[in-house]
Amino acid sequence: MRYRPLSRRPSGPADQRLPCVQDDTWGVERRGLWVDRGCRAEFFIGRREPPPPPITVTCSSNDGHRNWCDIGPSRDRDVRMARQISGSPCIQDDTWGVDQRGLWVDRGCRADFLVGRFEPLPPPVTVTCSSNDGERNWCDIGSRSEVRLIRQISGSPCVRGQTWNVDNRGLWVDRGCRADFEAR
Repeated sequence: MRYRPLSRRPSGPADQRLPCVQDDTWGVERRGLWVDRGCRAEFFIGRREPPPPPITVTCSSNDGHRNWCDIGPSRDRDVRMARQISGSPCIQDDTWGVDQRGLWVDRGCRADFLVGRFEPLPPPVTVTCSSNDGERNWCDIGSRSEVRLIRQISGSPCVRGQTWNVDNRGLWVDRGCRADFEAR
């Protein structure tokens, strides 16, 4: 286990403040972490440092063509769609993805993406969404943006981009579509 001060806030009179110096004003022993002589800090406890916060990149497919957006070195980085902006679908590995050139979008996809290192995603949820009386209905999927149809329940067709899709309000169904969806 490793300890590292994340920030230093010396306390006490200015002439008595000492910096937090490992093995001098702070350290680790079998009983745990110790501090001394005015060292005051927030300590990170773990095997590695926490990842830096993700950056947000807006990437747009202009005129329906494939476009690449720079995300810097992508080794040890993940990319997740945070918010779809376009009316055209943004589907990972279909209308957006990451390759050696960077983040790419295609066929009208426009979205905000988070680039960084992330903890594993929460497990997917199954949502039943129904268009009652043929009207458009939105179903809550929280912050999830990746959705796929698992099982159609209605006799009316459920076609992505026509009778169901995802937008900034959530998952929507229309014209009698009723189905079970998996949201990630």
